[in-house]
Amino acid sequence: MEFYQKDPVSTLLPPLSEISADDSVARARLIPAIEVLMKLQKDLDARPNALESDSVYSKISAIFLYSVMDYAPSREARDKAAQLIMDCIHPLDPLETNRSLVALATHICDAMIRPLRLRQPMAPAPSGLPSRISSSIQSRDDILKYFTPGTRSNVKAKALGRDNYRCLLTDLVDDESFVTGKTSSKPGEISEPTEAAHIIPFHLVNFKPNSPPAPEVDISASDLDQDPKPANAKLERAEAFWKIISWFGNIDRKGLDGQNINRLGNITTLSQMTRSFFDQLKLCFDEIPGFENCFKVQKYGPTLFDPSIKSEVEFTTPNAEIMPLPNPAYLRLHAACTKIAYMSGAGEIIHKLEREIEDMDVLASDGSSVNYLQYRLQGIV
Repeated sequence: MEFYQKDPVSTLLPPLSEISADDSVARARLIPAIEVLMKLQKDLDARPNALESDSVYSKISAIFLYSVMDYAPSREARDKAAQLIMDCIHPLDPLETNRSLVALATHICDAMIRPLRLRQPMAPAPSGLPSRISSSIQSRDDILKYFTPGTRSNVKAKALGRDNYRCLLTDLVDDESFVTGKTSSKPGEISEPTEAAHIIPFHLVNFKPNSPPAPEVDISASDLDQDPKPANAKLERAEAFWKIISWFGNIDRKGLDGQNINRLGNITTLSQMTRSFFDQLKLCFDEIPGFENCFKVQKYGPTLFDPSIKSEVEFTTPNAEIMPLPNPAYLRLHAACTKIAYMSGAGEIIHKLEREIEDMDVLASDGSSVNYLQYRLQGIV
């Protein structure tokens, strides 16, 4: 049985299937974990209901954990994932080992993939710029004169100025910037609305206008008014996300908490269509080794054959200090999660859950809505 799915796309680390036989150190760390997952997959194939698990991910747990290792953005993250897999072993109880592996896969998927993949309300629109300033902005150079890093009210304006008033993925000009004369278009070129899209989602931190960065995630009254989940469930979900990406993505929460979530390093200028694809983990930016700020655009599902989306992009900025480029660490995390979701099948399961939630007004009397109820009670959706 060939356990892994061969990934046709590039990755910064060699795929697990191509680890050199001479790399004894890597093999000593990773091969035992792979063997544990192969045993889990074999057991799932032979007795799919033996675990008696309520997890919607139970059938894909082995390939999911394998994908977490395979697409880890660093060797340290890959080693940590392998160690977590090995920590699930119960020497005298193979069934409990499998249950622990399913629980681990469920936790990582719900704590890291779902928050990135789950469709959330967009971040509140930036407040209007003072008329004195907005009327003076006619070019990227004007943006440099008026804006300083870290303020939220002008995040979209700064992102547009940095990205030359165009969607990074389609290269089409932002329609509002064209109409107001901040930029021009090529002959015959159409324009489109663009958005300031967060790489690390806005909903994972609390934001209070005109407040300093918060050291911890806070739950505001407005959050509770908009979301029926209890505050502690929202807090636990956010805490779980930050804890996992601290080791998987080597990302420091303090750099993104509170107002910092709107830093330009966490923002990309995308059209409404490509922003939707990006948020749903259907495309990602994959670094091209040896070429700074150059990325291959990896496309999955409906984006695969979209001719309007470029195959490669290069990020540029007129001033790296005032208008920093998207943070490579954030893009690596997003790319890794995109590949994991697609190659393991987790993205399809999450999409199905989303559709069930959207389509359901009442719980079915035959119990077919048990997964929906379970997730509601756990505060996950």
